[in-house]
Amino acid sequence: MTTHYTKRFFMLRELLKNINGLVFFKRVVRAYSQISLNYMADCISYIRYSSSISFENDITKLEGRICVFYHALEKGLSLANPRKGFGQEKAKELIKFTLKYVSMDDYNESLVKTVLGVLDEYFKFNKDSINDNLYELYTLHLLKAIKHKPSSSSGTNFAEKSKLTFSDYEKFSTSRRSVRKYLSTQIERCEIEECINLAKYTPSVCNRQPWKAYIYQGQENVQNVLKFQHGNKGFCDNLSSLILVTSDRTKFWHALERNQAFIDGGMYSMSIVNALHAKGLGSCCLNLSLTAFAEKKLKKELCIPNSEVPIMMIAVANYEDGAVVAASERMPLKMFLGN
Repeated sequence: MTTHYTKRFFMLRELLKNINGLVFFKRVVRAYSQISLNYMADCISYIRYSSSISFENDITKLEGRICVFYHALEKGLSLANPRKGFGQEKAKELIKFTLKYVSMDDYNESLVKTVLGVLDEYFKFNKDSINDNLYELYTLHLLKAIKHKPSSSSGTNFAEKSKLTFSDYEKFSTSRRSVRKYLSTQIERCEIEECINLAKYTPSVCNRQPWKAYIYQGQENVQNVLKFQHGNKGFCDNLSSLILVTSDRTKFWHALERNQAFIDGGMYSMSIVNALHAKGLGSCCLNLSLTAFAEKKLKKELCIPNSEVPIMMIAVANYEDGAVVAASERMPLKMFLGN
């Protein structure tokens, strides 16, 4: 009798092993297929919409290149001891790209003024050590082709500590919480735009500023957008203002920049959230972790260009003084220090 039950026990154990093995195998296949397909979609999208292959005839891609080259020059000018005659090849490329840029319709005058401001300071610094051909390219070609005056705020400025007037940053940072209980009062669009305008000072790679913020207002519009986000149940039913942050792949081109749109877009999103907090508005970051299929559907329905990648949504609302918020306790410092 004991032998009979022992055999059945071992048979059952082997069966469970096989079942567990099959479950594990299915998980592996599912994970590999889903992750591979979505990464492949990201790869195709980056190759197609970034300026990795061509950029000369696309105004947005050209803007990205121009930002890289003018920022390289202004970085050089801001060093402790800039080398005389530095960056001549970059200056040449910048002039060439800018000439192409101003020949296009609807070019950005602000960007052109920035370029002129940087080049003006660059040539003043290098007046005795620059290639004559390069200087002629600047004066006889670029300046003649452009009627705008250089921007006075481009090139280099001064970081003056004595003029810093912000008060207690620690209190500001630690007082910010995600708000999920909203008042029904409508926020004026101009208030949100003011916060977005402040967020433009977010650092970005080579100052390319690839971000875009879409503002949706009115409960019906907001709910139509929120259907693409999974994680807002129970607190967004009466939400009447929402921001969708995206980042444009056309501003990037190297393979090593394949994730940069998410990095810059994430930093920009945090700046918006802080600006909203400074204005006394409540906010809640809503993740946009989408499959390639869901992302495509979102872009089609919301008329977002295919070159842009969704970063996150941000719920925006007025809230009661003393509103209950999640404590969201943070872990101690030692948990975040890598060395």
